[in-house]
Amino acid sequence: MNLDKNVKKALRAKWQSKRSSTKGRVDVLGNPIEMRLTFEEYASLYIEAGVMPSTTYVLSRTNDIGHYEIGNVKIATFLDNLMFTHGLTSELDKKINDYCLKHQYKRRIVKGMIKRGELSL
Repeated sequence: MNLDKNVKKALRAKWQSKRSSTKGRVDVLGNPIEMRLTFEEYASLYIEAGVMPSTTYVLSRTNDIGHYEIGNVKIATFLDNLMFTHGLTSELDKKINDYCLKHQYKRRIVKGMIKRGELSL
């Protein structure tokens, strides 16, 4: 993998952090979660998606079940991952999510704006 030195260093730090934060966690079924992606696999997922790991883009497991491994992961926005995890799948939730991504607002801010009548989606 031919990456810029700084990009490779940043990706490796995020991969190591993800490996560490996965230890001791369980999935929604109560089964232990393992980080089974090699650094090269992890980096290629983000490179193919054209984004870097951040507060906006995260590594998401299918249905929040199983291990972090090829075939069970994808790069998703943090809000999409959060919406799925908490069952927020209505059309309004999707519109709020899109508005948050476009304008860089948190969901609670947008929901407050809607509640006060300052925003209509």
